Amino acid sequence: MHTRRWRCLRDSNILRSGWRPIIAGRANVPWIRRLNHSYHALRGSPAARLAYGIALADDGMHIDAVDQFHRAAGTLPDAAFRLGRCYLLGLGVPAGPDAALHWFTRAACGGHVDAQVLLASLALQGISSDVPLGLFEATTHYIGRPPDYQAALHWAREAAATGSAEAQTLLGYILTAGPEALRDARQGAANYRLAAEQGSAQGQLGWALALLRDDAGAPDTGAPDAGAPDASVPDAGAPDAANAGSGNPDNRQPGAASRDPRAQAYEMLTAAAAAGLPTAHYILGTLAESAPPGDDQLAVAAEHYRTGAELGHPPSEVRYGLALLNGRGVKRDTLNGETWLRRAGLAGDVQAAALVGDLYAHPSDLAPNFCEAALWFERAAQAGHPGAARALGQLCLRGGGFGTDPVAAVRWLRVAADAGDAVAAHDLAICLVHAIGTPCDDAEAVHWFRFAIDTMPAARYWYGRMLAEGRGVAADQTAARACYLEAAAEGNDDAAIAAGEMLVNGRGGPADRPAAMRLFNDAAARGHQGARYALRVLAAESAAPAVAPVRDAPVPDLSVRDVAVPDAPVPDVSVPVPDVAVRDVAVRDVAAMDEVGS
Repeated sequence: MHTRRWRCLRDSNILRSGWRPIIAGRANVPWIRRLNHSYHALRGSPAARLAYGIALADDGMHIDAVDQFHRAAGTLPDAAFRLGRCYLLGLGVPAGPDAALHWFTRAACGGHVDAQVLLASLALQGISSDVPLGLFEATTHYIGRPPDYQAALHWAREAAATGSAEAQTLLGYILTAGPEALRDARQGAANYRLAAEQGSAQGQLGWALALLRDDAGAPDTGAPDAGAPDASVPDAGAPDAANAGSGNPDNRQPGAASRDPRAQAYEMLTAAAAAGLPTAHYILGTLAESAPPGDDQLAVAAEHYRTGAELGHPPSEVRYGLALLNGRGVKRDTLNGETWLRRAGLAGDVQAAALVGDLYAHPSDLAPNFCEAALWFERAAQAGHPGAARALGQLCLRGGGFGTDPVAAVRWLRVAADAGDAVAAHDLAICLVHAIGTPCDDAEAVHWFRFAIDTMPAARYWYGRMLAEGRGVAADQTAARACYLEAAAEGNDDAAIAAGEMLVNGRGGPADRPAAMRLFNDAAARGHQGARYALRVLAAESAAPAVAPVRDAPVPDLSVRDVAVPDAPVPDVSVPVPDVAVRDVAVRDVAAMDEVGS
């Protein structure tokens, strides 16, 4: 009998797989234990097959491990979970999200907590069993899918009921940052608190944000339950299920003795930062940066931003880059500031890409490079940044070492104008009036001038001019005169000259020579040549005849003006979450371009 058993073992794949790494000199599992696992697995025990598969996987023999996991997965949830991991990561088998979801679901239905947590995390990434693939459909079908919050909520609740800190963190995130119909800020905060009390760094971060947002309400350490949706809570970032339980196990309840919510939030953020969460460093930086003016916290903020940036957190990279550019809390260093902004831009941060383009578009410590600026502006514009689209359109109009492209300029100006950028709307209207890169269209030009009229005095001047000339709109001298006067009061000298002419000649209303003289004097004092000419004409004639209508007042060419890099906005920590976004790239107002086509 023993001889027959030995012959069976000798001829089996189990024995050969058990000896192969020993011969190769790379065994991680003692060969006696491996042989014992092989013997029991051969007898068909699912637990033995699972143990043997784990031993094989620990030794890197994933193909043989998958075979053992598959044989045991029918009865053991842990085997199903490990088999799902193999399919998810492509260990011993081709990667297949569908197969992974099948085995994870089977394990989760068997009560496997890790499988439930992983299913919730995958659902938040748009990978769930509710999205079936066809027989020949690529697994990349999951890329770009929106999160499946319903599936995530189901599995997170299942796992959180067992006391899993990772699941409690995921549940807190869904209840505070998920769809409005699922939100319950108080219960989300309670789940974050339970996770934080177990030493979860992600839980500490979520609980700190809840305290800063005042989502916590009355203290509640009991088990959370489902409730009615509460106030909207800004997204603090989905927690990573693989790392959600990391933290300081020796500091189970940081800040538990503190009664002040802000002090407790600070202590928890400090604990989460010590555990290596870059988001915690970022928030600590914004809190330090928003300290009262008398407190010298800029250096503390810069240090937190630096740490977060070194951990690969794009918002921290942006803030640290801006700190270096502006010398806020650190020595001013434009080159290193550009490096950190470039890293954030390459990582997908749209604001950082626009700021890098700004650095190269204007004179600074870095030599201007309009080709480089155009590349970065285009990267940001394609990602939906209106200021970058406008700046790119202006570069294409003016050129900068790569020639002009009026058609592309109009295309990008239209993108920015459609996104609500008033400066781009004004510049697009000028192009439509003068047929630059597009056929002349006075009616559409009037639409864009009216869109920008409350933001740009030049747009109000041009709208008045279109009314006076009856271009794209019915002629109305009275309305034109009113527009000119409003734009002149806002500081537009071309409007002052046009209004002065109408006042002298009594067009659009009664004549008012003294008011016209005041407008001409103010514009002349600011250096406007047309105003000086009008004053000379009026002074030369005692009985001044009507001044010729000013229809083509000289106006400056469209140029790529200073795109000012703003200081990092000081976040208001009284609001729910410190502002993560950097302020929009500001392009100074561009004057009207009557002669831009010349």
